[in-house]
Amino acid sequence: MASLSFIDGDWSEFPIVGARYKYYFSPVADNEQPYDLQSHLGRNSWLKVDLNALNSNPNLAGKLYFSQRWSLEADFSYQHKTHKDSYTDRNGALKTSKYQEDELLTDLVLNYAVSQQLTLGIGIHNYSENSEYTDIIDDYVESNNSQYDSDTLIAIKARYTSINGGKGLDIASSISHNEERITAKVFTTFYIAKHNAYKAGVVYSDFSDDWNNETLLTISLAHHYWFSHTTAIKYGISWIRVDGNNFGLLDINGTWRF
Repeated sequence: MASLSFIDGDWSEFPIVGARYKYYFSPVADNEQPYDLQSHLGRNSWLKVDLNALNSNPNLAGKLYFSQRWSLEADFSYQHKTHKDSYTDRNGALKTSKYQEDELLTDLVLNYAVSQQLTLGIGIHNYSENSEYTDIIDDYVESNNSQYDSDTLIAIKARYTSINGGKGLDIASSISHNEERITAKVFTTFYIAKHNAYKAGVVYSDFSDDWNNETLLTISLAHHYWFSHTTAIKYGISWIRVDGNNFGLLDINGTWRF
């Protein structure tokens, strides 16, 4: 499956604006189940690559079903940031301050299908950051400092799917926690027909240590409509609150399977 994402927040830590390619290792059967759920209910293993047009950073994810009940999920999201500030001091020297940051978000989860409707999973959620600060006077490097931080959380996931005749409910939730950070996510999809669904999502994250206290809350609503087994559109809005600041996001996503 290939997916072209014009603007797609996707309720993730690193929003995607660009292209997405998703490959299934076995054919996805077209049956009476909702188009959006056919790969999940059919237990089709897949691999996904995202290319973020905002910063050309790739993301890689996949899911492997290796028995009737067990599956393994992996998600790797990478982001590189660079900030450079130059000015001339009162003595005429050109001063440049350069900051570079590499962030890697890693999710590894082992899932077990308790029943046809309920799947439980446990794994880790790791966030690592490597930053470098450089001060340059003319062509002379005055100082260069680097710092590496890594934060690992235990993650618990649950997914409940109840579909009858192409209609029903799909709820995916997760919570990850350690002594400094807690993140909770709940995504609910209401299928009113095989080709038609409404989605709602809530993400809450709180991080605090001796120096910082950061809070994130995202509430999203979307409509997902499939024109056929191969073509779909998803559009919606998100309200995001970060440390007391509010802003909105428009989500638009087009999908073409081949």
